Amino acid sequence: MIHLKKGNSAATISEVGAEMVAYTDAAGEARLHDGNPDVWAGFGPILFPSLCTPKNGQVLIDGVSYPMPKHGFARDGLFKVESKTDDAVTLLLTQNEETLKSFPFAFEFRVRHCLTDDGFITEMIVANCSDKPMPFLLGGHPAFRCENLADCALHFEKPETGEQVLVVNKGTGLLGEQSIFEPLKNKQVWPIDRAYLSSIDTLMLPNLNSRSVKLINEKTGKGLVFSFPGFPVLAIWTKPNIDGKYICLEPWHGLPSWEDESCELKDRPFALVLDPGKTYRAQYQMACFS
Repeated sequence: MIHLKKGNSAATISEVGAEMVAYTDAAGEARLHDGNPDVWAGFGPILFPSLCTPKNGQVLIDGVSYPMPKHGFARDGLFKVESKTDDAVTLLLTQNEETLKSFPFAFEFRVRHCLTDDGFITEMIVANCSDKPMPFLLGGHPAFRCENLADCALHFEKPETGEQVLVVNKGTGLLGEQSIFEPLKNKQVWPIDRAYLSSIDTLMLPNLNSRSVKLINEKTGKGLVFSFPGFPVLAIWTKPNIDGKYICLEPWHGLPSWEDESCELKDRPFALVLDPGKTYRAQYQMACFS
């Protein structure tokens, strides 16, 4: 574990998955889910080079089929600490014998966590070190504490259209249709409905006008601002049918597989294709307030 500190705030990062497993604000309050395995064993997985469960557990890359774990392999990879200061760390994952079984590319994948005065920034940096174009998906999965989701609402930066994508087949996790999310149509505020999230599994919003959202406890006024400027999709999730006292705000560059798709990784919605020698960067940020 790697420990960061800035003023009275602190964070803990795991070298496995480059995952932030704890963040405590300047007032000493824990702001992330505690990873209780009876609820959900995650904290804030880093997702690369795929998202969600691919169709038949496989992805096609240039017509060749490769097994791909749910949300990619980075979440279970052992990263190396490339650099560290008191309040920031950069971790590095490169190709190895195991990654090449799923993803036939030489790459450098860096995750940088940096504490700010009121929160943190997580940056992901992907470099294609191979000699051919490299398709990939990218995302985060941070889980923020909410003592009572019924008291909380999401306040979006701008009025929204309500356009969304639903996972319609919980057995496969594949997308089957697009629809309108009426509670957010022409509005900026969504009072969090845990029963609704349980009924659909994951709310995916790929057509947002906003690039930030506030998670606010409407009774206390306490909350956070979550910004995702480099990601075109925001997914919202909490484990179905359990009052886990957290909600995940997940910035994604990609979506699950469609039921009728080709399975080519490069054809997935919002997939990125990086030319040889090129680098791609994206970041998300949390700032808390009371």
